[in-house]
Amino acid sequence: EPPASLCPDLPAGLDLLILWLLARRPDRRPPDARYVARELRAAATPPAPAAPVVGMRRERGAIRRMIAATADGRSHAAVVLGQTGSGRRAVIDEARQAAAREGLQIVEGPHGARDVSAVLEDLRAGPSFVTLSADSAAFLPIVDEALEGGLQALVLAHGQRTLPVLDDRDVVPVPLPALSVDEVRLLLESRGLRGFDATRLHAAGRGLPGPILGMARDAGPRTALTDAASALWTASRQDGATVRNLALQLGRTESEVLDIAEELLD
Repeated sequence: EPPASLCPDLPAGLDLLILWLLARRPDRRPPDARYVARELRAAATPPAPAAPVVGMRRERGAIRRMIAATADGRSHAAVVLGQTGSGRRAVIDEARQAAAREGLQIVEGPHGARDVSAVLEDLRAGPSFVTLSADSAAFLPIVDEALEGGLQALVLAHGQRTLPVLDDRDVVPVPLPALSVDEVRLLLESRGLRGFDATRLHAAGRGLPGPILGMARDAGPRTALTDAASALWTASRQDGATVRNLALQLGRTESEVLDIAEELLD
């Protein structure tokens, strides 16, 4: 589990360094303490941190185990299943980064003039990782060769539905679940989106991270609220939220509540 998925404020450089230090094989860890110290100094002034993937722990854990097994010489194939906005792309991207940390060769999928034979040639070079659409005509030939030919490769596809043709193949379906309300709160926090009613966004977006983030970002001004305005926004969403009641709830005067409310109206 990437540390940033539990601590959204963790700098991206430090997140990667921790994962690197925890690599299963010693030869894939940083070379010495001096190198670690240099990386820690660099992480102290990082660029904007990459947004972590939130939720779907069991499914992401299953993919990481397949990556580790591939690094140890086994072959695997899986399909990440989910509708648009379910987080498929984020899960695939996270898996690609994990595969690179494990030392797998990241193979470019088929496209244009790059056909199945070119992909398979690269996969035969050693422990590899490749992603492509489950709807692609290249998917089954690549999966069959990887599994039946004993290639040291993880073929990770993405699609919206299970395919009947996979029933007699050793392809692992990885359906992505909806986020819980608590995970929606963490998702919003990790993107700097504050002052939203996570329960209502969860219901409106059916727990799908894409629509939830879209609705929150479309709301505009509330993406950069002060703590006071964020608390007022949350309290104001409740029934019976009069100025007097809000002042009592927040421990402020009615004038202070009105002053804070101006931020919400900008």
